[in-house]
Amino acid sequence: MKKNGGYDENGHSEWYGYGRVNAGRAVSLAQKLYQEMVGCHK
Repeated sequence: MKKNGGYDENGHSEWYGYGRVNAGRAVSLAQKLYQEMVGCHK
């Protein structure tokens, strides 16, 4: 097991599980989806 958040051969990290979320990207995608949904109901 790699230390400090490293991933093992199965892609698992003791600190982060199977991956970290890129919060900025997640919010950006959610905003885009919201705008697309609001736009189609006008």
